[in-house]
Amino acid sequence: MSFHVVPGGQSPPVSAPGVRGVERGVGAISAAEWTWCLDLLQPFAALLRVAGGMTAAPQRPGEEAETGGPLLNLYLVTCALDQVLTDHVHRGMLDLTPLGDGVLLRALSGAQRTLRRATAWLREGGLLRRQPELATLARTLAESILAGERMPSREAAAVVTRLSATRWPARVARRRAELPECFRGADVYPVDAEAMAAEASGSVGSRRAALLVVGLRPSGLYLAPLCAAALVRLGHESVEVMSLRSGVPLLPAEKRKVRRVARAGGWAVIVDGMHDGEDACERAAGVLSRLGVDQSRMCHAAPAGERRIDALLADESVTEWLNRPAMLERLGADRAAVVRGHRLGAAAEMRRVGAPSGRRTGAHALKLFETELWRGTHRRVELLLARGVGLGFFGYHSWLVAACLGDHVPEALGINEGVLLMRWEPGEGPPDPIQEEELAEVAAYVAARARRLDLGVTRGPASATVGDREVVEFMARGLGRAARPAATRAADAIARHVRPSRHAAIDGRMGPDEWSRTPHGLLKLDFEEHGFDAAGRCVTDPAYDLASAVVGFRLEPEEEQQLADAYVQSSNDSGALNARLAVHKLLAGWTELAAVRDLGLDTGARAGRVAYARELVIRETQLTRTVNGYLASTHLSGVDAARQGPAWVIDLDRVMESDALGFDCATPASVQALRALAVHGQQVFVASGKSLGEVRERCRTFGLAGGIAEHGAVAWDERQRVSTVLLSEEDSLALGELREALLAETDVLVDPRYRHSLSLFRMATIGRAVADSAVVQAVIDRHRLPGLEVVEGVRRTIVRATSARRSAAFERLPEFRTDLKSLHVVGARADDLGLFAMANRRYVVGGALRMHKVDLRLKFASRPGPAGLLEVAGRALHRGGSSCGRCRLPKMEAADGAMVRALGLRDRARLSRLLYAARPSALRAFEL
Repeated sequence: MSFHVVPGGQSPPVSAPGVRGVERGVGAISAAEWTWCLDLLQPFAALLRVAGGMTAAPQRPGEEAETGGPLLNLYLVTCALDQVLTDHVHRGMLDLTPLGDGVLLRALSGAQRTLRRATAWLREGGLLRRQPELATLARTLAESILAGERMPSREAAAVVTRLSATRWPARVARRRAELPECFRGADVYPVDAEAMAAEASGSVGSRRAALLVVGLRPSGLYLAPLCAAALVRLGHESVEVMSLRSGVPLLPAEKRKVRRVARAGGWAVIVDGMHDGEDACERAAGVLSRLGVDQSRMCHAAPAGERRIDALLADESVTEWLNRPAMLERLGADRAAVVRGHRLGAAAEMRRVGAPSGRRTGAHALKLFETELWRGTHRRVELLLARGVGLGFFGYHSWLVAACLGDHVPEALGINEGVLLMRWEPGEGPPDPIQEEELAEVAAYVAARARRLDLGVTRGPASATVGDREVVEFMARGLGRAARPAATRAADAIARHVRPSRHAAIDGRMGPDEWSRTPHGLLKLDFEEHGFDAAGRCVTDPAYDLASAVVGFRLEPEEEQQLADAYVQSSNDSGALNARLAVHKLLAGWTELAAVRDLGLDTGARAGRVAYARELVIRETQLTRTVNGYLASTHLSGVDAARQGPAWVIDLDRVMESDALGFDCATPASVQALRALAVHGQQVFVASGKSLGEVRERCRTFGLAGGIAEHGAVAWDERQRVSTVLLSEEDSLALGELREALLAETDVLVDPRYRHSLSLFRMATIGRAVADSAVVQAVIDRHRLPGLEVVEGVRRTIVRATSARRSAAFERLPEFRTDLKSLHVVGARADDLGLFAMANRRYVVGGALRMHKVDLRLKFASRPGPAGLLEVAGRALHRGGSSCGRCRLPKMEAADGAMVRALGLRDRARLSRLLYAARPSALRAFEL
């Protein structure tokens, strides 16, 4: 078995699974069986077969330079096997504290973990005996790698053969490996592990001190054996290795190992996998400290300083590489030389190449070279782009992807020790904003990945992935004790039904910085960065790439529809696409919202605060559009809005929508209520404190007749598409002066969407938090601005004109012509009292007005928020019942049903949430 690549422009073998139709190829794969590298998230059983093949593979001349050799690849596979098995034997620890904060639940959790640890040998005795054999093999292979060997020894091959012949439990055989960020995304090499060990050795000092190398899984598990082998080469006499995952308790044998080192007065070397971070290291140090290791005898080892990747990307190294016969043949030259090389981001003239590495978390090293090529006496200059793509077969994965997508990515010329070299044509830079015709090119790229990098119909049992769980966990925010088990059940349902017909090695990053406009159309630059996964979430649905493009390019709904239609036309993949896109847009959008604090904006300066506020509201708007647009498509399809008849005025902020997810959006209950009102000929208007643009978008999405925005400062007529500003000139000037003063004199953030009021906030861990009203009032008083009032809301502080009134605004709305005897108002707060006075039927959702002495006949819903709106609509439209055949929801596909139930977790009453969550498999939600 080999993964030698034949130079030239031949296409890969047609028989190779997943490798199809290369119009502009980079070479042919000589052994089709190596196409397993397209799916790096391999199960345990498949990895065993791969390991067996590596021990029997003959040495190929080109393999050492291209992939690091069979020994290095066998080491990586062995570490993957060890990671799978180690995580399996640590499974099943329950943490019941999410059900409450009581002492009893904490005691039960501790007792259960103690029992699981104590009985681990009885339950997993055979596996616990085999795991040290895998760990020992990894350490042996690490010693051989550092010794400069390239082929596995006979002893190592014998161990692999013995492990392959072992009967493994099915649950182990199906479990998939995680990927080490250090070797596949951060360009770490074995020599870098040696440098880490040398630094740790300097901290320890004595060669006789007992050492325990602790690798933080998953990445640290791959690095720890190399660090231990390097420490032994440096003369340390006693070096032991173990791995640890943050939050997962140690087994008895592991505790004994730690205590043995602690009793000997030894040191613990905590090996970081680049992305585990300081928090994980601190938690690991806490675990070791509780087992007796002195805090002063712990050190942290992580790659730093000059590394192997820097030497590989040096001008001299690249010049030597270019002058190899195979490379010269591909370049069509007799000799080559690098004129100069640029680290992207270091040279201003290189900005058009793509995103500099400093802007991409965990990005590979990236460097552009200007090269001179000679053929006889003829000289020409070309630009070549070199980037790290991962060590061993992780890098070969990128080479395979380049071979399959040669017509959509820069032409790849060669791979050398994890560095991929590509031809580069200067272009116009990122396609921002994207053009309509370019949407078809993006869709064609996603379709090509789905077709050529196909991973098959199924990748194992339909169990929830990390991505599924992340999406549903934030859907279940604020549900209290039922949140985790309810989210687990919803995630399982999404995993069963919201699935692609075939899986593919997706891209995972599709924003404008990942592309470049060239004379030949769009080229994808970062195709290999996350080609097999999306941020470790085990996503293999091509719809994720579409969703990532929607979020990254910030497409309008019409543009998103064009992209989806072009993809379906190119791929014929339309199964449950609407639900799949909704799941992945939530996943991608939530990631973007959480990352807004990492943009590096200087919020101490006015320009930085303005940019931060803009970025935050754009990300929130994308999430709002995702939920509202999806619910409108499932609940309101084919329903026409009434143009006359009884009118309903509904509070948009507290009744129709909720901000429980960290952004404002409707729920299935509120959209179901809108459907019932529409099919019964009721006109719906909204009253809101939101901006005019937000109210206008809600009207378009849900087919509403119009509404009042910004607390009565402006009215919107959806049918005439006309807005009417109701503020006086004095109030508008006062608001504008206050906006400028707040931006100049305070650190308050101002929502840029509001023009007739102010929505103020401050930064939070994710999203926004309420601004200090005292600070705002002080600015108003200092500038003597009359006619303004400050109101602290939820996650925002509002400044509005005291003259603005919702009831007066509705009277100015041209389309609001209705018999007041048939006017229904659904409100939730004191601001709605003026509207209640206008109406004949008045409904209160929530208990905010129960304490007010109001001389109005108010009817109170028993449920808060959107669930209360559905209750009110049902009672008003159906005497003696809550629904009828006319307002019944259309029949949904299983995928849409699963998604709607997940989004509807907030609409359930407390008892209903517990009943929904109550089933045995929900206990998985409490496993550590």
